[in-house]
Amino acid sequence: MTEYEAQQTALHFQRYIDDSSDEGRRELNDYEISIESVEAYRRAEGELKGKREDASNNYLYKPEQVNWKMLEKLGLNKEILQELGVLESMLKGYKTDKLVPVHIDVGTVKGIIEARLSLRANDFGEVELLFHPVRKVPDFAEPFFGHTFQEEDKRNLMGNGNMGRVVDLVHRIRGERVPSLISRDRLTNELIQVRAEFVRIPLVIKGVTLDEEQRKILREGKPLYLENMLSARGTLLNAAVQYNADKRYVEFLFDKNVRRVGVEDFRSDPEVFRGKKLKKWQMDKLRVVEVAYVHGLVDKNGKRYQGYLRFDKRMEKFEFSFKNVWKGSRNRSKGKVGIERGGCESLLFL
Repeated sequence: MTEYEAQQTALHFQRYIDDSSDEGRRELNDYEISIESVEAYRRAEGELKGKREDASNNYLYKPEQVNWKMLEKLGLNKEILQELGVLESMLKGYKTDKLVPVHIDVGTVKGIIEARLSLRANDFGEVELLFHPVRKVPDFAEPFFGHTFQEEDKRNLMGNGNMGRVVDLVHRIRGERVPSLISRDRLTNELIQVRAEFVRIPLVIKGVTLDEEQRKILREGKPLYLENMLSARGTLLNAAVQYNADKRYVEFLFDKNVRRVGVEDFRSDPEVFRGKKLKKWQMDKLRVVEVAYVHGLVDKNGKRYQGYLRFDKRMEKFEFSFKNVWKGSRNRSKGKVGIERGGCESLLFL
């Protein structure tokens, strides 16, 4: 929205308030944002940040446990890892967040490869260095712990990196089937799995409290669209989120990822719109981003009305209009958000 549009929207809204009845103004109190609440949330975030910084010194491994002599043969040492900014994450038990050049000199094989590194304690309590080399593409041809990838699985993994559903994987030793989520390491193309029972979903994401249905969606590996989250800068943001098996937490899927997997993955079509159950042909039109005519709607005063409904991919919202303002062109520019007054047609975002 431009500065001019923002000013005009504010003026229209002020006129609406001025012309509203006392009852209408009281209804607006439900949408009031308390500055005190925002400040309290910011203070709480600051306290949590301080606690996280205090906990940053709790490492899973100690530097003296690392076999530095072995790392020197690979062209690495403590100072190099510190300069690259990856030593701390390794000591905490995570993979490096960037690719690290590793010198290989084994027999006739010599050269430098790029890989993510991590540490792991073996059965004897010794800390080993693990390599996660770069693959050109994931190997979808071979079953992954007994799972055969479907075409949609491949598209999702190569798109935003998360397969988006729970599947049964076969344990290599015990042979049992384990419900799991699968993601792709975006740096190395390695496929990573996590047991569904180990997936932890937070109660609150950026100030938005999740209900049980939303948490269930994320536990199942599906993307979820959230609105009015509070960013670190104190601004509101809308975005899709999804659990990443590689990172072991819920990540944000911003525009470049959202466009890859399709907005339809983030918003289910409304089976019921304003109290009226939609018909199959209306649902089919919404799924392919076409305009659906809806009649038999009833407002709060009992008056019947009708209009047109569609999903705007650009805004990632459903739109309703009393007239078909999109007729004749899918690429037609959208109207301004506002309130229908004085014969001025507007779009109401749901």
